Amino acid sequence: MGQLLIESLQRKYGLKVKVSEPLKDIQNVDTWKIKIETRPGSKNLPAQCIILILTFI
Repeated sequence: MGQLLIESLQRKYGLKVKVSEPLKDIQNVDTWKIKIETRPGSKNLPAQCIILILTFI
């Protein structure tokens, strides 16, 4: 699923995306971390890093 998220976001928005595999937390909860870097090719504009944390019960 992680690779599918990376490919879909990169294809649709052209952004640099990293997805960490889910971590098993207490009581069988999966936590995914998605890191998106905006403006990866623009050296004259500051880059921003957006981190999304998704939890599935």
